[in-house]
Amino acid sequence: MKKPLLYTLITAIIVLIITLNYIFFSNLQNLEISLERILSIMSTLVLTGALIMSIRGFQKSNNISKSTFLLELREKFGTERRHKVHKTLKSGEIVEDWVDLDDYLRLFEVCEMMIKNRTIEFQDFEKLYKYRLGNILHDKKVVFCKLVEEADSWDDLYGLLNRCFPDCQQEFNDLKNLKSKDVKISDKEFSDIMDRVHQKLSLTTR
Repeated sequence: MKKPLLYTLITAIIVLIITLNYIFFSNLQNLEISLERILSIMSTLVLTGALIMSIRGFQKSNNISKSTFLLELREKFGTERRHKVHKTLKSGEIVEDWVDLDDYLRLFEVCEMMIKNRTIEFQDFEKLYKYRLGNILHDKKVVFCKLVEEADSWDDLYGLLNRCFPDCQQEFNDLKNLKSKDVKISDKEFSDIMDRVHQKLSLTTR
């Protein structure tokens, strides 16, 4: 449950309790209170308490579910094939198995979908895996072969990159637009775009 909605519910509950107390003591002073009215007020208070407990229970259950998904995601990233791709990109070596690379990149697209439907929180993903996206962006060959030549196939990956590196959105749009220009990997325009990306990445990681 989103925090603004939770705060609204809590505020409404507090106002309700204060109102009921006012009615109760006002009627008590006028000696007009009946057993039926007392039972009605007590029932309302019990229901209010049950509502608060339900909200807290839902929050706890929701947090447990998100933690479970994060643990499962960690296992997915930790498979032998994906860990090998991660180590290769992290060390700046040449990626040799492009099938495994595709599998690794597709997992990031799954992450973007999970963030969109709030299965996991973006802040949690950012803390745990954002740096891996940075490793991908530092490999110009991977960026060109996947994000440029196959730009139409990686919409969710682009979405995740824009989410994690908002300062580079213009550069990411420029990369997607290169496909129609039939450029080579040594093309100056591509290199200029990547230089701007790397410069902004270095500024955000200081």
